Amino acid sequence: MLIGSWLFLKYSPSDNIAFLGWMNSFVHVVMYAYYGLAAFGPHMQKYLTWKKYLTTLQLAQFVSQFLVLVAQINLTECPMPTALTLTVFGNNLFFIYLFGRFYYQNYIKNKSNIQYNVDKKSKSRLD
Repeated sequence: MLIGSWLFLKYSPSDNIAFLGWMNSFVHVVMYAYYGLAAFGPHMQKYLTWKKYLTTLQLAQFVSQFLVLVAQINLTECPMPTALTLTVFGNNLFFIYLFGRFYYQNYIKNKSNIQYNVDKKSKSRLD
């Protein structure tokens, strides 16, 4: 993020891009609060039921960044340099993929496996 911020501020400074940095900072405050609490040990687990929402917030951040970048390219009179645009798009799509995959595996696929196991246990009790 440090290198990306420097590149943006040097080669394509704008208020839209500054917004992305502020959004990223907010998400990191929430993220570090979560992991800071988790570092206190297992007795904090009862307060950490919001991991799914943290992942959702991170996904929303990257999708929002992608949309802001598309708007920055298409709706402004000062387009971003091509190399910077391709780098940021690639980085953003990579993070959307990684966080999306994590979300799917932990909250969608896992939920269907849990439901399958519950149904399987219920059926075996009926037999």
